[in-house]
Parts: sequence; C-alpha cells; structure tokens
Amino acid sequence: MLPCGDLICLSCFQTLLEPQESKLICPVDKETLIISQKFREKVQKITKQQQELLWISCQQHIDLIAEYYCNIHRELVCHQCVHKSHRAHAQKLDHVVAQDIQEFCERALIRLKERRGIVTDLIQEVENYNQLDKSYPAEIFVKILKGIQDELLPHLDKKGKKELQLKMNRKANNDISEESMALFNITDDHEDLLKEWIHGEDEAGNTQLELLYKGTRDTFNSSKMHEMINDKGPIVGIIKSQHDQVFGGYSSVGWKNAGDWTRDENAFLFSLTKKTKHEQYQQKEQALYFAASYMLWFSYDMLLYSNCDSNTSSSSSLGTTYKLPDGIVQGSVEGQNYLAGSSNYSVKEIEIYRVILEQ
Repeated sequence: MLPCGDLICLSCFQTLLEPQESKLICPVDKETLIISQKFREKVQKITKQQQELLWISCQQHIDLIAEYYCNIHRELVCHQCVHKSHRAHAQKLDHVVAQDIQEFCERALIRLKERRGIVTDLIQEVENYNQLDKSYPAEIFVKILKGIQDELLPHLDKKGKKELQLKMNRKANNDISEESMALFNITDDHEDLLKEWIHGEDEAGNTQLELLYKGTRDTFNSSKMHEMINDKGPIVGIIKSQHDQVFGGYSSVGWKNAGDWTRDENAFLFSLTKKTKHEQYQQKEQALYFAASYMLWFSYDMLLYSNCDSNTSSSSSLGTTYKLPDGIVQGSVEGQNYLAGSSNYSVKEIEIYRVILEQ
C-alpha cells in the first residue's frame, strides 16, 4: 500500500520509483508521492523475503512448503515430515530457500550444457568415423571408445555397461540352454542376475553353470537326483511349480546323503519370477538338510519331496531361516505362497546345475 492508500505490486513500485529521488507518481490517481527512506527499506525487506520464500509444496502435505532437503533419501519435505519420517537424521537435513533452488538450477544448467557439448561432439565423431576409409590409425578409434565409455558408463545400468564393451561377452557353452529358458520363461538377464547373487557382480562373468540333473529327463525320483548331483561341488536348483512360478536355491557346500542339518552361510533361496534373493537371517544351523529320501531341502522354507511332479507334498513358506520380502509376515498366506504360488505344490520341471567359478 502506498502512502496515499492505493495498492500496487512490488514490481510496479520498483519500476515507478525514480532511482535518484524519493519520489513516485501513483499510477492510480497520478498523485506525486514522497517516499521516505523508512518506507523504502520496508519495501526492500519485503522484496527480499519474497525472493527467499520457497513455493514448492510437500508431496505428503500439499498445503505445507517443502523447505528441508534430505540428502540420505534425496527428498524435499516439510517440517511435519522431518519429525515423522526423518527424525533419526533431522540434524543432517538442509534448510532450503528459493535462492538455493535458483542457484542450483544455474549451476546445473552450466554442467548440463557442458555435458551436452561433449555428447554432441562424440556423436559427431562416431558419425564421422563411420564415413571414414577403413584404413586408419588405431588411436582415432581408441580416442572415440575412451570418450564414449568415460562419458556414459557412470550413468548406465548393468545391461547398458555390457553394451559399451568393445567385444560383448557371449554366452558360455555350459550355461542355461535356450530350451530351458523358454520352459522357465526366463532370459539372459535372469541368468546374469542369478550369477551375481551367487558370486557378486565382479565375478558374475566368470561364473558358469553346468547342468547335472533335469527332472523331465532323469525322472523326479530323489535317489536318481542324489546319484547325479551329490558331491559335485556347489549347486543351484531352478524349479517351476504348477503355478508357473520359477524359484530355487543355492548351496555353496553342494549336496549329500548325510541325513543331518548342515550350516552353509552362503546358501540362499530366490525367485526368478519376482527377481528377489532371500538370504538367511536366523536359525542358520539348519540352512540345509540332506536326506536320500528327499530332493532339495532348505530349512523349512522350501522342501521338495521325491516324485514331486506327481504329488503336492512339496512345500514352501519363507521366514524360518530365509528372509521374507519387506512387508510380508512369517506364517502369512503371502509368505507361504511367495515362492511357488501356494504353500503346497507339484513341480513341472527342476534343473540342478554345478556352479563353477573360473579363475
């Protein structure tokens, strides 16, 4: 509000106020006003406060301003969220004002434009290279290769990183066959994921799977299975239930006829259908059970009976030794059905592989 009682916006006030004088002509009634230094300072203070005010609303509380940034969860939240969801690390949250957002955008634009320039140059180099006579110095291509990898690799997923290898690794002879992949309804990505679960991302490329036993080929008899997989080193079993759920287990100590509970810190269960790995979290002394009259037995979380293709005695119920998915309670229907589709089931196919780590 001007001293004359008329209302104008702050932007108009700054525009109409003569820079060298404390004089302003009211745009409403054309009255000439003398603006005191105190009034001018008050307007400057209001302007500064407006510039600092953040107008980003909280996603959880739409009527509140999201003025705190959590670097741990990478979220902008309001003061209520700070106390409800970020109390444990509240002191590490940054209080953010509009100027912080503006300055970040300015810095980000500079970096993004720099990166755009680099990527544009690389695209041009690749296009030019494709038009070159195929007789050229190696350093030309190596420069392009290094530039592309240096620029893109830090921002790609695992599949993308593989695509930027100069020579992509081909499937090993002893890996899962195309026929088995079709039967289990899985892809190379599932196989790669399984190998990463077993030996980690760095050694996944050196991990091979050699088929030892196949239910539909060798019968679903437990004695036959033991004959073909016992004492062969680490094994992984892949199972397809009557519900078309694909799951299984890994044993780093292999399989035996011992007839006793066995500890294996590295054993785990998994669902390839859901792409989840279930490690041990309690009662690890009963990770595995070896018995000639049974097939695969992982604690009481997964148990395969002999002739599991023709009966529904086999069972699964995560939570005894192997971790449940987040939000699922031990003993619940969801926990019992998670791996196979039901707590008791028959098996359409099972394949057991020897796991080999090449040095």
